[in-house]
Amino acid sequence: MLPAVLHAQEDGDVKSFSLTEAQQYAMQNNDSLKLAALDIEKARKQVKETTAIGLPQVSGSLSMQYFFDIPTQLLPDFVSPAIYGVLLQEGVPIQTDPSDIPTGGMTPAQFGTEYNVSAGVTVNQLIFDGQYIVGLRASKAFTDLSASMRNTSEINVKSRIAKLYLQVLMLAETQKILTQNMTELDNNIAEITAFVEEGLNDQIDLDRLLLSKRRLDNQVSNIENAHAVVKLLLKLQMGFPVEKPVDLTDNLEMHLGSVGSLLDEDGNIADRPEYKTMELNRELQVLDMQRWKAGYLPQVAGFFSYTENAYVNEFKLGDGDNWFPTTVAGLSVNVPIFDGLSKQAKIQQAKVEIQKAEVGMHQFEQATNLQIEQAKANYTLAQKEFDTEKSSLELAQKIYDRSKTLYEEGLGSSFEMTAALTELNTAQSAYLQASYKLITSKINLEKALGKYN
Repeated sequence: MLPAVLHAQEDGDVKSFSLTEAQQYAMQNNDSLKLAALDIEKARKQVKETTAIGLPQVSGSLSMQYFFDIPTQLLPDFVSPAIYGVLLQEGVPIQTDPSDIPTGGMTPAQFGTEYNVSAGVTVNQLIFDGQYIVGLRASKAFTDLSASMRNTSEINVKSRIAKLYLQVLMLAETQKILTQNMTELDNNIAEITAFVEEGLNDQIDLDRLLLSKRRLDNQVSNIENAHAVVKLLLKLQMGFPVEKPVDLTDNLEMHLGSVGSLLDEDGNIADRPEYKTMELNRELQVLDMQRWKAGYLPQVAGFFSYTENAYVNEFKLGDGDNWFPTTVAGLSVNVPIFDGLSKQAKIQQAKVEIQKAEVGMHQFEQATNLQIEQAKANYTLAQKEFDTEKSSLELAQKIYDRSKTLYEEGLGSSFEMTAALTELNTAQSAYLQASYKLITSKINLEKALGKYN
């Protein structure tokens, strides 16, 4: 996120913004940029998650068992027949009836204690895994991709803010000019009305002015509505509360500077932030292929486990003589031998994705070259149109002033003066639109060349 500092000044409840301040405000408050910032933060957390896989994994365990009935097992009775056999062979008298002498079979026996307690700790450590190494690189590349996408979003938001901001200025200036013209027309109507009442002018002269006033009223209403709508869109794009008023401090003239040497530049595709994003995307596809290739490498891991077990018939665990330790450490190696060519298929798919990414980069390069040429042509055309409309406005103003003077001296007609005022309104509107077109074409050219920031 850009470290923008808002310098907007508050006038009561109304906040004032220059274009730069409006763009800076949007860098911190635009919803799409907030989402992009969250994506970057999530990507950073994913890097930590992936890194954690290669760090020691430690776990502890504690368990206790109480046997209400100690497990019983049947053991073969080979002792009794052997003892009685020896006694009989030695002639030792026995009191057992010969029919009751055990002849073998199974004897029940209980093993264990009522309480079995176990406590231990286990440590697992990944020693080598090719897919883990590639995955770690990919997670970091994904973070860079998220940052690059945010950078592209910032430029797009700033350009949209600029166009909306300038459009609001154009509409506000148009509204101001129409209001001034309305005042001028009202004065003319009042004057002609007096002349008509005195019989010095025909009613048709007044009707022409009234017709012009109605048309001008409609223009004023349309401009007011458009101004309110575009201003609302500007606040939405900035992330500014739509219910709060805002004041714009710039004017169109401040942004009519020339593009200078930009018209002579051929353009460098590497300057476009979108191209950087596409490069990172291709890098991710390459890493994906490498990840599957790394799947053919063995995976090596180590482990260590320490456990102590206690076996008692009474729940008294403080006696160290009742605890018996078990310590074990080991190493495991997992060697892939045959997976049915699954990884090979994944590798081939990844290669296709790399080729698609390269084709997309080539298409973007060609489209950028065309976009640059179109932007240069549009700016050149807009500059010519602006120069024409500027001179036309000066001429229209001169014609109206002369027509009004002639009419006031009785040497011209009201029709000529009304027509001159209409032409002046048209010239003023055309000049403002040409100014806006010139500025926005400049923005488009800077974006095409990767110079807009």
